[in-house]
Amino acid sequence: MKRFVVLLVAISVLLINTGAMFAQRVDVGIVLPTKDEPRWLQDVARFEDVISKTPYSVEVLFSQGSSAAEKTNVETLIARGAKVISSAPTTQLPQQPLWKWPSLKVSP
Repeated sequence: MKRFVVLLVAISVLLINTGAMFAQRVDVGIVLPTKDEPRWLQDVARFEDVISKTPYSVEVLFSQGSSAAEKTNVETLIARGAKVISSAPTTQLPQQPLWKWPSLKVSP
């Protein structure tokens, strides 16, 4: 039984690491406040159109008015290797400036 558990854990770790290797890489990340306003959806089309003419990849994420989701989106883009991140903040701004978020390594 103990060998079975060890084998199961080893397989799980292997699968998790394999999934990380195939995670989507992105060059430019854009975080927008909401999908509910036509303006932001129009901006997505413009961003994607402009960046599609370059060798760079783009990913647009929406925070849906949540500063917590906004932080998660920025962290996701960093984890995916984004070289540039543009964020249009939500109306509920975080209590701290971005460079003071402990999980982010950003200089002011």
